[in-house]
Amino acid sequence: MTYLKLLLTAFFWGGTFIAGKGLAGHVHPFCAAFLRFSIASFFLVILVIRQEGRLPRLYGRDVLLVLVSGSTGIFAYNLFFFSGLTMINANRAALIIATNPIFISLFSALIFNSMIQFFGIRQCHNIGKCKGWSSRWYNTNYSS
Repeated sequence: MTYLKLLLTAFFWGGTFIAGKGLAGHVHPFCAAFLRFSIASFFLVILVIRQEGRLPRLYGRDVLLVLVSGSTGIFAYNLFFFSGLTMINANRAALIIATNPIFISLFSALIFNSMIQFFGIRQCHNIGKCKGWSSRWYNTNYSS
């Protein structure tokens, strides 16, 4: 059953680009993003209520954080996704989206001096200079 779920995930994820390309030619990107966000939200609310019995209660600042993260992380992503599909074909869009984790890691290391982990080796970069690294297997720390 797990392999079937993984197969279906890959199928639906890959199908998003082809369906999005077909939709991008007929619907304005803002409308497509709104529809996708609304439909997904509807089904996620039903899923959460079915699993948990009710929606979790949000307090104070959490409401603002959920609204901001939903509007930027989800809605803006969909808006840029459909806008991009009006300019390029679906296979190039899929390749661009697949490089997101790589570029997020690299820019995060360069801008915020955060850790990058490649094949179990953690590297810390400080303005392009390797500051230090450690392996998770040997728990060593070398600093320059």
